[in-house]
Amino acid sequence: MQRKLFVFSLVFVAATLFVPNTVRAQSRDERDIRALLDRFIQSTNSTDERLGQQSLADHSGSGGPFFPPFVISLGSFSDVESLVKQSRGQVTARSYEATSPINLHVDKNLAWAAYTWRAAFTFKDGTQHSYTGRATVTFVREGKAWKFAHWHSSIVAPQPLTAAAREAEAQTVIEVERNAREAIKNKQPEALANYFADDASIFIESSAYRMTGKANLVRGLTAHIESTELRSYQMLEPQVHVLGDTALLTYYFTEEGISGGKEFSNAGKISMVLVKRDGTWRALQEHRSTNRGEQTSLSR
Repeated sequence: MQRKLFVFSLVFVAATLFVPNTVRAQSRDERDIRALLDRFIQSTNSTDERLGQQSLADHSGSGGPFFPPFVISLGSFSDVESLVKQSRGQVTARSYEATSPINLHVDKNLAWAAYTWRAAFTFKDGTQHSYTGRATVTFVREGKAWKFAHWHSSIVAPQPLTAAAREAEAQTVIEVERNAREAIKNKQPEALANYFADDASIFIESSAYRMTGKANLVRGLTAHIESTELRSYQMLEPQVHVLGDTALLTYYFTEEGISGGKEFSNAGKISMVLVKRDGTWRALQEHRSTNRGEQTSLSR
């Protein structure tokens, strides 16, 4: 995890500076700064190390400090250069765009810009992340050239939920789980397409090993639905704890039906972790167990 945050910091070192073509140049200085930013745009859309080196060359050797997300600070340009070298090759794809007009000001030998941004990254191991944030960048004139002197990029922190908003989220989480169970009961596997997160996993009593991956889980549930008639399913005493974009759901359950030509009647408990991605709560981890002595057959 620390290494991934370290790589995030490198990516934002570049992304802070990779500003889209939205600055309206009205003077020669503004045009020169615009050209500086355009070189960073080109660099952020390429894995060519030569472009990365060119981006580094556009920093002032005496510049700093620099404040990327996930790292306390980079005190000097040499720290930025070291971070780039250590983390090179970890990102395979990235996109970055300004989400507000870029405010650019020039005052003799100093200039600064401020804007908000959105970024998305794919790492070498296939992990994908996206963020929104804001950046402030300062420039200094060295001879006839403009250089990056300082930048500060930060992630927008989510606003703390009120008690009412937290309860509303908790009810949404419960509704997501109820809808999934109803889809199983009503033999509607297509309704489960958005239920699982891509990296979801499950522990169930009928399998000695963890089941992983959205496609695998949906395939298994579809086979279960085809061979099972679930006559009733009840969620009992659901409790939800919401922490940002993560929620813990626990509840008791009872179920009755026919599976493989045999009737079953079970009671047990379920613990779940859900994550909110793209505005939708999705199941990330489920752990189900059936009460001993009350199980007549396993439904899954």
